[in-house]
Amino acid sequence: MLRWDLTASGVRLSNGSTSVSFVAPDWQPTAVSHALPRHVNAVTAGTVSRLQLPAATGRLTTADGTPRSVSAGQSLGAGTHYLTVGIETSRTAMRTDGCGTKQLARTTEAALETTIAFDGPARIRPLGTDLCIDFDQQTTVTVGVSHEHTIPEHTITVTPTPEGIATALSHLAAGMATTGPERSHPAWRHHPPLVEIGSQIDVPAAIQSHTPQTGIEVKLPPDTEYLYVVAPLAYYLGAQVTVENRTTPVLVAPDADVDYAFSSLPAFQHEVASLVRRCFFVDCLLRDDTEQLPPHHSSLLTEWGLSSNELSEAPPATRLAATLSIPHEAIAPHLPEWYLATYVDADPTHVRSFPFLLDSMSLVYLPAASAFDGKELIRRSLDDFYRAGPQAASVDVLMPQLQSGYLHGWLASGTPIDVFKLSHAAYENRLKYGHRDGESLTVDVVLNDDEMEAEHDEVAAIYRERAVDLPIDLTVHNSLKCTELAAVFEAPTDFVHYIGHCDVDGLRCPDGNLSIATLDEIQARTFFLNACGSYHEGVSLVEKGSVAGAVTLTKVLNDQAATVGTAFARLLINGYDFERAMQLARRRIMMGKDYAVVGDGTYVLSAAEERTPAVVWIEKRGDRFDVTYEAHAAWANGATYPNPRDAAETNFYGSKPTYSLSKAELQAFLESHDLPVIFDGDFTWTTDLIEKL
Repeated sequence: MLRWDLTASGVRLSNGSTSVSFVAPDWQPTAVSHALPRHVNAVTAGTVSRLQLPAATGRLTTADGTPRSVSAGQSLGAGTHYLTVGIETSRTAMRTDGCGTKQLARTTEAALETTIAFDGPARIRPLGTDLCIDFDQQTTVTVGVSHEHTIPEHTITVTPTPEGIATALSHLAAGMATTGPERSHPAWRHHPPLVEIGSQIDVPAAIQSHTPQTGIEVKLPPDTEYLYVVAPLAYYLGAQVTVENRTTPVLVAPDADVDYAFSSLPAFQHEVASLVRRCFFVDCLLRDDTEQLPPHHSSLLTEWGLSSNELSEAPPATRLAATLSIPHEAIAPHLPEWYLATYVDADPTHVRSFPFLLDSMSLVYLPAASAFDGKELIRRSLDDFYRAGPQAASVDVLMPQLQSGYLHGWLASGTPIDVFKLSHAAYENRLKYGHRDGESLTVDVVLNDDEMEAEHDEVAAIYRERAVDLPIDLTVHNSLKCTELAAVFEAPTDFVHYIGHCDVDGLRCPDGNLSIATLDEIQARTFFLNACGSYHEGVSLVEKGSVAGAVTLTKVLNDQAATVGTAFARLLINGYDFERAMQLARRRIMMGKDYAVVGDGTYVLSAAEERTPAVVWIEKRGDRFDVTYEAHAAWANGATYPNPRDAAETNFYGSKPTYSLSKAELQAFLESHDLPVIFDGDFTWTTDLIEKL
């Protein structure tokens, strides 16, 4: 829950795990006297002579609604003004510097949109990386904050037709806080409105009024596949989507002389993905908060013949035209890696999932897969070494054709490897749980296989160790009967780590088997069923109430199951989302393809001390080491993070700075980070690698 507190230096907003401070030493609380132009989750007011805030991005709006950029030394006259900024929240964590000294360090995240309303005259000036508002006398200011996890207030109802889907896609950009370049920053992208299927189209007035009018339109054939593929582009550009009798799509913006013809499918999906990334990246470069980018990024606009001053204030259609003028070969090498790609079939009901996909800025492709190579499954004949007998449930898997993206979701039929199996139920369940920052994390570890006691003890120790920094309520269970295990899943809990067996009849208990399908409602938010062939039980958990979980696709070896289980637990409890945690954990074993994630694979169980957990890739080159720092997250597209070797410089999430280090330099680097490492292809942690080196 967001809470305001008075401090010696001003006022602080916190939610239990993160906080943001507004510096105003003479702050005196007062009643809220300004009506804010946007919905906020928390609001306060006070009289001040100066207000300083940690702004990542900023935009000013006058009382008549006219937008203006925030510039250095800006003077404002009389009248009401609204300054909207993306602010940096902070969390404090223990770090170790290169000399081995322990110290407290502040890490930042840009996750909150803040609107400050005040009456002029006033002056806005930069103060380091902050923004400062100066008044001639004590002035009342109203401060309102919108959290990035705000649950949508309104729902669009559409028919399951191309016209209905086009209507929904035309209005999902109502969640954007701006059409300026700042929309590339996650603090300015609120959750799109929800979508439901009905017998007629109904778009609430509140959504219509917030739908941006950009003058951009995308015209498509009346085909659901085209509509789904174009969704990320239409959403980001704020484009109107229309269907008509045509064979190829076109993107038009008459006021900017844009008339851009696309190819037909399947090439269309790649062209859309490319244009989304290009438009997004140009906006990133135009933002006010990217002055600390490395030289190879900060000079790009000039190299492409574009004026930052002109384009940052230009309408969206003009920025689109400028982006299209950049040769593809000139911009492509500089694009950060995109985090998420989702493969969606043409089922019209899948339009309900698009508000969630677009909230994560997912690219959308059509699903394509081939049969899995049976030679890779020969190990399944080694029954004597597996955790369960020959009756373990299994699933026929596919080999997907993966496109551009770091993580991959599958909202289609079949069960492919290397992707998470998505369902709309997972998204509905995610809304049910809402945002849980600041609450104690409840974890249940269940051991229903005495032979796996080593895994049981180790994962319990991992959760207890993490409890030093994060409130965790841990309960350890042994040999639960069917009714007892059912009670664990049916009771409110954040994570269930089940260690045991799974047969075709369900999860094995001392008195029989528990089939999740027989339960009415699941309140376990997430889970890991580390048991042979637990895929079907995991799918049932999501359909009945869970958000995400890890499962196995067939039989698994005891030792390998324990290796994956402990690695996965450590990653998950340290803030890695489910799919990324599984990607890394299954690198510990040769047969990692037998593990998968069901539900929303981008879901994060607990916040990390470093807002976006990173992965370090290291390769030995003679007497030196190539170190690549890889930072990603579903929420973070467009945000920046401090360069891990130079805090005065920032990088975009998805970019991968690489350094050539000596052994001594590498040692110092590892000592200053507590992160997973891929060293010459093998998975480990920085703390473990230090000992090896």
